[in-house]
Formats: sequence, structure tokens, C-alpha cells
Amino acid sequence: MSGRLLRNTIALALACATWSATAHAQSGDDRVDFCQGAYRIMGWHMGLLAEIARGEKPFDAAAVKHWAGHLQWAERLPAQTDTQGSRKVANSRMKPEA
Repeated sequence: MSGRLLRNTIALALACATWSATAHAQSGDDRVDFCQGAYRIMGWHMGLLAEIARGEKPFDAAAVKHWAGHLQWAERLPAQTDTQGSRKVANSRMKPEA
């Protein structure tokens, strides 16, 4: 029984290591999509805060704090990707000097 358990444990560990390596090997397109998604999240929450700033919605301190917390979280997302490979992505609008 212990030999079979050891084999299964080793097989599971190898599968997890392979999955982890695959998950971290992002293509340039994946990195760009991830960053664009983060900026969409930030834009959405900035829009909600802007409605309050323009007086279109009543001021709600709890909601402002909640949305600002989401902004703080989302602003860290683009830094979690290595965007060096994104310069070679097809159909990229990134300027060469960036």
C-alpha cells in the first residue's frame, strides 16, 4: 500500500509542477489580454467614482471606499505580468518608443 501511495504522490507532484510551469508560461497575447482586462476593471470603477464626483449619484462613503479598494487591487495586476514579450504581439497598437 505504501509503495502505491508513494507512486501516486510522485505522479501528483509531477502533474502539479507541469501545470504550474504551463500556467506561468504566458504568451504575449495572454499578457496583453490580462493587462487590458485589468485596465477595464480600473476604468469601470473610475466611472463609478466619476458619477459621484459629477453629482450624478448621491455620495455614499461606504461605496466610495469599496470601489477605491477595487482600484487599489486592480492597479497592481498589470505589474504581475512580464510584458517584455508583448512588443512582438501581432496587431499590437503599442508604440515602438514605449
